[in-house]
Amino acid sequence: MQASGVGPSVTTGDGPLRYPVTAGSLQALRGQAVAVGTQEATTLHWRPGERARAWLGDGTPARLTVVAVFDAGLSGPGLLLPLGLAQAQAPPGTVTTAYISLRPGASPAAVIRELNDALHDSGVIVLPRDGYLHQAKLGRAEGENIGLTATLAMAVLYTAIAIANTLVMAVRERVRRQAQFSWVKGIFHANHSALACPQRKPQISRPA
Repeated sequence: MQASGVGPSVTTGDGPLRYPVTAGSLQALRGQAVAVGTQEATTLHWRPGERARAWLGDGTPARLTVVAVFDAGLSGPGLLLPLGLAQAQAPPGTVTTAYISLRPGASPAAVIRELNDALHDSGVIVLPRDGYLHQAKLGRAEGENIGLTATLAMAVLYTAIAIANTLVMAVRERVRRQAQFSWVKGIFHANHSALACPQRKPQISRPA
């Protein structure tokens, strides 16, 4: 499940990234807390105020307090963690996204062009909001397709194993019945030969 660490600009709603909250409050997202998307909340049966058992990015088990349920849309993360908690548990270099706020009157196209020129050699790409949401949607769809393909492959594998087991059992049963038939056939031929060829009585000749 995708989780993102967010700072105060998200929890207070002052930054460029805003998530509509359907229950609880993102302002309580600090310390050992977690906010969950509406779809994930339904699947996991998590509600604000509950203590949820989870595993962090490095595999550390944790008991997190659910503080909010938010609408992540089609491309948003399923979970939100406090930025400090996410950074403490994530390996170095795992920051994948940074959101930028523009000053009033600034041209988004000009800012994006200048940032891309400045970050050209770093491999970082600056996208407008619509472009980022489109790429995030494609990435999520690709992940779902990979999961579906893996599930389908496992189903095909188990089906093939079941068919192979059925064939092996059928062959064994056929061999067993063939052996029984051959045994009965051998007994029948032996009895038939004994009946068809009776023993002749010995003849006793009298002396002259």
